[in-house]
Amino acid sequence: MRMKRLSVRHWYYCGWILLLWGATVFAQSMEMLRARHRPAQELVEVLRPLLGPGESISAYQYQIILRASPATVTNVRRILEQIDQPAKQYVVQWQITGQEQANRDALNGAVVLNSDGRTVGGQAGGTVLSTQNNRRDNFSQQVRVMEGGSAWITLNQQVPLQVRQTTITPYGVVSSTGSQYVSFNSGLAVSPRQIGNSQQVQLALSPQRSQVNNAPNYGLNQGYPNAGAQVTQLSTTITVNLGEWVEIGSMDEQADSSRRGILSSNEARRQRGQRLLVKVDLVP
Repeated sequence: MRMKRLSVRHWYYCGWILLLWGATVFAQSMEMLRARHRPAQELVEVLRPLLGPGESISAYQYQIILRASPATVTNVRRILEQIDQPAKQYVVQWQITGQEQANRDALNGAVVLNSDGRTVGGQAGGTVLSTQNNRRDNFSQQVRVMEGGSAWITLNQQVPLQVRQTTITPYGVVSSTGSQYVSFNSGLAVSPRQIGNSQQVQLALSPQRSQVNNAPNYGLNQGYPNAGAQVTQLSTTITVNLGEWVEIGSMDEQADSSRRGILSSNEARRQRGQRLLVKVDLVP
């Protein structure tokens, strides 16, 4: 098989291609740039889109290794001065506001057995008692956190546990059901990052929630031998304005309980609402 001989013109074009490629390679220089405030790897990810074909950038400890043309090196140095700034510090404040309302109705009476007026279970007749209580609770704390870092917010959560109690009395069997509040710890990891030079901050939230397993057949006087806590971790990101309170969660609960006997009746209702607010301020 005979191979075609390249003409002089072909050799001419190949020579120019090799010359241009060599000029591009030799025009690149290797620069060592030092990261002063931010991690070098974090800065490299921001600077990488500035590179052209055949150019490279990498990080080693606190050094940024750049192999690029003089024009790219100049551009990278300029951008590096803008982004390699000390991390900002924030004050993250959170507040839990709650309101609880409890209503209770009680009825006591007596039964007349015969004409001589003999009664069982108390005085003849009856009484009705109705009460209502309102309570407001507010709790707030604050923590300082560096930009890119995270802070842990601990929330002492009270969760209503459904319980049932059965009592044998001389007048019959009395059953009652209701809710008993049990304390479980939960928390929220917050990580702020400012959006450019604006007055807005991206707030990464990673809550850890303790969920109570109900034990409906255990009495109030027997404790909670099988009531456990199931831990759930979630994550989300919200955008907030600096210096403004933002609601990031709320919870409304309602618990009803009743207790009935032959001569008495007790009805109770508890309503509880909670709101979780957060505010981020920039430390000057």
